[in-house]
Amino acid sequence: IGGTDMEDLEAAVAAAEAARLQPSESVYAKAMDLLYEKREALRHLGFAYSEKDLVKALERARKAGLASCDTYLEAKRQLEMRRETGQRSDQQSNVLRALEKALTPPVSRERLERAVRNARVLDLDPNDPTFKAALQRLQEILKVEIVRLTQKIRSGLNQRTLDRDRLDVMQQLKDQLNGMIQAAKDAGIDEADLEDIERLRKKVHNIVEDLKGSI
Repeated sequence: IGGTDMEDLEAAVAAAEAARLQPSESVYAKAMDLLYEKREALRHLGFAYSEKDLVKALERARKAGLASCDTYLEAKRQLEMRRETGQRSDQQSNVLRALEKALTPPVSRERLERAVRNARVLDLDPNDPTFKAALQRLQEILKVEIVRLTQKIRSGLNQRTLDRDRLDVMQQLKDQLNGMIQAAKDAGIDEADLEDIERLRKKVHNIVEDLKGSI
């Protein structure tokens, strides 16, 4: 009887009642008790609103042999979803705090990039005010750094303070430009704002290729 399916157990009890068996019959009594426990376990599953109550109701249903029934499986799925949602909510709260902290002076590009990246991984609402403020601040910082880098490299090339005949030097400049462009794209800066640095990157790239060809 312990592993009897709910429907089979109900049918057996109904047949026993139709046959007018006495409840004192040991097998019949055991079947009645088991059916009662299964029904109670299902009822508790239906009224388990908190996570704590749902855990207790699932354990009771499992002990009653209902682990394979649809009601049990659906309740278990709901519990897993609640836990995932709760965990995700906690993670998003942590990310929001990290964004707020990254916006607190002194503001650094690295902290903003890390916080924005984590926010995207967790699919934080892009319209969240803190997220938008962090992204905007990151873009402002990157635009300033782009101008500084392009001016520094262009000036160095024009005034010959950078040794454009050394492959390692030019390759390093190319890597810096590629990294800055990628960071800007990751931050959502429009490509129209990257035209100047892109032209410089291509110029440095051509120099690198010429130097490689001369080796």
